[in-house]
Amino acid sequence: MGFFSWKCSECDESVMNKWSHQPEDSNCVLVTPDKNYHDPAYDGYGVFDGADVYELLGDGDREKAIYADPKDHPFKIKLLHSRCHSPSKSYDDYSESDRCPVQGFFGGEE
Repeated sequence: MGFFSWKCSECDESVMNKWSHQPEDSNCVLVTPDKNYHDPAYDGYGVFDGADVYELLGDGDREKAIYADPKDHPFKIKLLHSRCHSPSKSYDDYSESDRCPVQGFFGGEE
């Protein structure tokens, strides 16, 4: 299985994983309607600060959420580099993150 990653909701650059050649860009925040999850070193597998984004989207069923149509998810993924996240902003202040075509690993090849 490959990595899961998205582009930053604010700067539109890839949120890299800690295994990439740009591990400094793995410090990120997943913003959900209920809570923000800060992960200083995202591992690339959809888990942010112990919370699996796909379990959150699939009501505890990771596989269901991975294969579901994103329009059927209860919320949109909004992921940001920590440097781009503003604690004064809420979920509604950010746009949905696009999927990263290089899976947050192959930096410079977008």
